[in-house]
Amino acid sequence: MKPDIKTIHARIEATNRQPKFADPISLKILRNNPMALLRQLGGESLLQSMNGTNEEKDPIQKISEQIAKRLGEDKFIVTPQDLDWMDLEKLANVLQSKTALPELALGDWTKAINDPEKAKTFENYFQGDFQRVRSAINAFTQQHHDAETIPFQELLPNNVKALYGKYSHLRGRNCFGTALEFATPRNTLDKLINIETEEGHYRTMINSDEFARALWLGYNELTTEEILMGLNWGDVVVFYDASGSYSWQSLRHAVVHLGGDIYFHKQSKSAASPIELVQWDSLVSLWSRITPALDYKVYRRLPLGTGSGSFQKPTRAVEKLTWTR
Repeated sequence: MKPDIKTIHARIEATNRQPKFADPISLKILRNNPMALLRQLGGESLLQSMNGTNEEKDPIQKISEQIAKRLGEDKFIVTPQDLDWMDLEKLANVLQSKTALPELALGDWTKAINDPEKAKTFENYFQGDFQRVRSAINAFTQQHHDAETIPFQELLPNNVKALYGKYSHLRGRNCFGTALEFATPRNTLDKLINIETEEGHYRTMINSDEFARALWLGYNELTTEEILMGLNWGDVVVFYDASGSYSWQSLRHAVVHLGGDIYFHKQSKSAASPIELVQWDSLVSLWSRITPALDYKVYRRLPLGTGSGSFQKPTRAVEKLTWTR
């Protein structure tokens, strides 16, 4: 999975146009060698000039000298002036990340929808998203008659399908905002949830206190017994630091469960991390290194109330609430 050229170009340009939210591309350099960097990331015309006459090599020498002044001990920050010589397709290959590409067996699905009891199990699993998911699968099978599986990303809500595999060109969108957007597209822009814009970050960033508020408003925490019965599509898994009391300050990461061992998330607020699918072992391996006392809780979205469109009262959250005056 790699960023598209348009996003990379916008991210580089943002260092001048939107410096407040920009997240500059920082490349790890193995050798402090400007010419080696030019050979690896240079455009075709530049590479041809390297093998040309001395006159053709003069501009390359100037670029090399400029790069030498900016090379750190082990990193190089890409700036708009590098757009003149850099091949962004090559840069995209350097920035790409590995990700899981799971699929759902269509055989299980087609058998289930023709069996009332099994169909009910699928309906409960996908919760309020069942009709949309069924339509997505039917549309896919009509276009791919011989397909035995369907990629999980085809089942994603339209708002997050458009984001899947994408990189941002600004710093801001993080795991908490991504988890909330899975359920409701405009959650990260809702002033009831995104109360304050974090300085130096784009509007799509959700702080841990804002995320905790959103969970309290629209989700129920599952008990251990409910978790053991199995997670549903759209359940939010929240990793936290268990070395102290559980609060918004202890929240570390959030992912959305899709099915089996597949979770939907954004690794960090950095523009360098895409929105992707990930497996449980990878999550635990990373976050347990960052947070030794790692633990998790699971939250399930409350169904919308009828008539007013308001959320049902979150019973467990209310039971834990202590009022002070």
